[in-house]
Amino acid sequence: MDVEACESCGRDGERLVGVHRVYLAASPAAIERDPTNRAEDRTVDEVEQWCLACVTTFPNRLAD
Repeated sequence: MDVEACESCGRDGERLVGVHRVYLAASPAAIERDPTNRAEDRTVDEVEQWCLACVTTFPNRLAD
């Protein structure tokens, strides 16, 4: 399957990067107050193709 558009925002014509989406268990403000809140974060197994804007804006882990 060839991905032509960002799987996060749908923007096409951008260079894409493989990432694993991360769902945060707490808000960024709560994490800043108490970094241990991150213990409940969930990283999905599937690799998605994201544009640079989404990679720098939303929580993710780069795919190998």
